Amino acid sequence: MTKKLILAMAILTALFACKGKEKAAEQQNGSNTIQQSTMNTQQKEKPTMPEGRLLRVKYLFQGMMMEEFSDFDLRRQTNDTPASLSFKYRGEDVSYEVSDTLFDVARHIIEEERMYEYDSYYTLQMDGRILDGYRWEFDAWFENGKRISTGGRHVSPDGDGLRKISTLLYDAAHQLVDANSQQ
Repeated sequence: MTKKLILAMAILTALFACKGKEKAAEQQNGSNTIQQSTMNTQQKEKPTMPEGRLLRVKYLFQGMMMEEFSDFDLRRQTNDTPASLSFKYRGEDVSYEVSDTLFDVARHIIEEERMYEYDSYYTLQMDGRILDGYRWEFDAWFENGKRISTGGRHVSPDGDGLRKISTLLYDAAHQLVDANSQQ
């Protein structure tokens, strides 16, 4: 227990030391940093919410625990297949038909939480390796051909978008499995 406490304190001290060095470098660079940031902002287009219907959503979260439901893939109906939600249930691949309502709610979450503004990848910047962290991936395809694709390791974007999408898909999967087991 004492070793874990000492290790945790050492990690926190290293993180705060890195932040202090970064702040000092920023203050030293001063206006150069501000000018570079302004140039980058002017060159980049601000992302906007894709138009049209949501066609597909994939969401994956892998941590240290095997989840009851995982690896979600929500697909809108095509000419030869009905709308479906596929996922792993206790490690097994399953798929169920779903209504368009699930797509409407997912699209609303993406728009409300501004998930289209997420960076393409998030990772914790530090020396050393994290052996017991987590990773996630989120993809959404729209009618107009636009796609949101993002992911990360050991860190997530600000806001509640990922949590809300995860909860939506997890709850839908849970209800589908329960309804199927009662038949």
